[in-house]
Amino acid sequence: MMKWFRENIPTTVAGSKVEKVIDYIDGYEDIPAQNAIRLFLDNGSWFAIRPSGTEPKIKFYFYSNRDSRENALATNKQIKEEIFGLINSVQ
Repeated sequence: MMKWFRENIPTTVAGSKVEKVIDYIDGYEDIPAQNAIRLFLDNGSWFAIRPSGTEPKIKFYFYSNRDSRENALATNKQIKEEIFGLINSVQ
């Protein structure tokens, strides 16, 4: 799944442009190499995807800085739904 995601990085997510992608596979700055990808969106949100180190599953992390907790949760929900839709399309 990580290989598929690396080959199919979206250019937009939940109506926001993907501004920056960090693939940690070879390390990044002071962060050691790891199988993780982080995408930064133009609305200030970001999300990361990585496999679990101990279980056969993928982990997702979502962050949004909005004007209220409710708006941040709504933004995270939109991002999550779209990314899970992409991931669920992997055969």
